[in-house]
Amino acid sequence: MRINNGLPGTIALKNPEDGDIRQRRNTRLVLLFIVTEDWYFVSHRLQLAKAAMDAGYKVHVACRTGAAASKIREAGIVVHPIAWTRSDGVLRNMVAVLALYRLLRRVRPSIVHNVALKSILFGSIASRIAGVPRIINAVTGLGYAFASSSVRARLTRRLIVTALRLGADHPGSTYLFQNSDDKRALARAGAIRQADSALIRGAGIDIQKFTPAPEPTGGPFTLAVVCRMLAIKGVGDVVEASKILHTRNLQHRLLLVGAPDGDNASSISHATLEEWAREPTIEWLGERDDITTIWARSHLAVLASHGGEGLPKSLLEAAACGRAIVATDVPGNREIAIAGRNALLVPPRNPRALADAIFTLATDEQLREDYAREGLIIARSEFSDEKIQNLTIRLYRK
Repeated sequence: MRINNGLPGTIALKNPEDGDIRQRRNTRLVLLFIVTEDWYFVSHRLQLAKAAMDAGYKVHVACRTGAAASKIREAGIVVHPIAWTRSDGVLRNMVAVLALYRLLRRVRPSIVHNVALKSILFGSIASRIAGVPRIINAVTGLGYAFASSSVRARLTRRLIVTALRLGADHPGSTYLFQNSDDKRALARAGAIRQADSALIRGAGIDIQKFTPAPEPTGGPFTLAVVCRMLAIKGVGDVVEASKILHTRNLQHRLLLVGAPDGDNASSISHATLEEWAREPTIEWLGERDDITTIWARSHLAVLASHGGEGLPKSLLEAAACGRAIVATDVPGNREIAIAGRNALLVPPRNPRALADAIFTLATDEQLREDYAREGLIIARSEFSDEKIQNLTIRLYRK
């Protein structure tokens, strides 16, 4: 398991096979996760939190709460509601920082684990003021601000870098990256000068739940896009590629799996998604929990992101379910979609190149099988949740 990129200031962690850290307990330590949404914590960090509890930590999470909060509490984790959204203005953000500061003074965590950019920006400021000794800042992708070239994105990028310098870049903090491209981007921007950094790729995959299934038989060739319905995820590009494939007489079905995200500047409207779903080759399924069923229905996984990814969990799950991948050649995607091994990579914002790659795999069953087999090996050997959890808790210990 690769956990650093050899760059100066990078923390090197031992391989998880060196021994299970869960056997070494310290019941005095309090670990507080700060995330924006309860559903995201459940899907991406709940298993890590359980592993930390097994290792002796008392675990808390601060987030905006909804229906998923009950699952967090059922796991024995203390939940602290934070009234924020990812699109708050300056005043509400200041109120959120104050609320986090008060929470930190009350809970007095030994470690704060901020997840994603908003939590890093405001959780770091509150943690520094509250005197938290150890801060982990998990960069789960740099998002719209770093992937887009629009004036708004460039301005947002400058603000983020300035805020990171002030709040997150100091001794006692560690940036935790999912891919080395993001570290290089922040380092070039001047956001990493005093803080340490580590590389642990992704949130891990439950290889007991996500297991290979045979390709579906009968019906058209089926490809699936599983992600939030955002323009920056390239969903529109895949729709255009599907139209191109229709003109080439490829009998196929495109499944769009996910919901819009009103807090994101590039969210696709319900009206647009419903319009796409009227196309003869496209089906919009909305948000789904039965992702293994989606991959069992599909022959191919597609993600046409324009950039800003950390390490897409949907592609991890697809690989673990034995599906070949077509993805854009951008940071994050390349960690799990490896060109010529388990995936075909294409340039971003290029529907015709997407259509060509999809057509190649749709018409070459042997190549699909080869890629599926290799993807399964990659997912199981490099991205099992147990390995990722062990590496992360070793980072807490260090």
